[in-house]
Formats: sequence, C-alpha cells, structure tokens
Amino acid sequence: MYKLKYEAPGAIELGKRVKELLMGEGGMKRVDEDKNRGLDHGAWVPLMLMYPEADMPVCQLSVQSSQSGTYHYNMGKSLAPLKDEGVLIIGSGSATHNLRKLDFNITNGSAVPWALAFDHWLRDSLLQGRAAGKQESIRQTAGSCLVRPARFNQRKRQLCATMS
Repeated sequence: MYKLKYEAPGAIELGKRVKELLMGEGGMKRVDEDKNRGLDHGAWVPLMLMYPEADMPVCQLSVQSSQSGTYHYNMGKSLAPLKDEGVLIIGSGSATHNLRKLDFNITNGSAVPWALAFDHWLRDSLLQGRAAGKQESIRQTAGSCLVRPARFNQRKRQLCATMS
C-alpha cells in the first residue's frame, strides 16, 4: 500500500464547514485539524476505486475510538446539513479494526475469535435495535462504521470521508 498514491486535492472550505457544524450543532468544545497528514488508507482505498482520477476534493474526519457510540451518532447528526449542501459522505472501515491484535499467522481466511464475537454482537444489536448483552470494550475492537449514503451534487464535487 505504501507504493500506491492517491493525491486528491484537499477540501479546505469543507473542512472549515465540518468544524463549524461539529462545534456548533455538535456541541464539541474542540476539533483539531491536521493539515500535514495525508488521507488514511481507510479513506483513500475506496476512493481510489470510486474516483481513480483523484480529482475530487476530500476532507477526512476520523472516528474517535475513545468515545461512545452516542458521541459518534451525535457527530453524524450534526453533519446532516452537509447532505443538502451537495457533499457526499462516506463511512469506510470494517466492524473491527485493531491491527495490534490482528493475527497475521492465520492463513485459512478464518476470523480471530474476538473479531467474530464482536461481529455477532453488532449483528444482534442492530437486529434488536439496541445493544444486545455484554459488549467487549469498543477500544479492543475499535471502529464500527455504518454507512448512510447522502445526496451528491456532481457539479460541486466535494467529499467528506469518515474512517475508522
């Protein structure tokens, strides 16, 4: 992956709008900006497949693994006005994303037990409409990411990618 390049232009004004919404309607006291870090692989890998020319300005917003699901729900809710502003919002990642606990010695394609347990918990919770039973620490499995497509204004061509 380090050999691949996806050099989409930044969406500076969109980043400012995202910060404004998070600090206003989202009630966040602080939103940090990192103008030096490039896109995370959780953002650029799907974008490379969707927009191979890398000609769409992108603003990335990271999931906060130390925060609760309610925090992230409210974060998404505060960003809802972007859909009416022609911004495509993408959530990418996987239900579990903890590279420190990943076992690269498993070669038969089976899941590690903790990831499988979390996937089952997530499935059951979604089907029941509430958290089912006991959940292991979200920090351990870090990063459920559910996608809700938004309308996209092709003329404006801006993107807000979220990643876990």
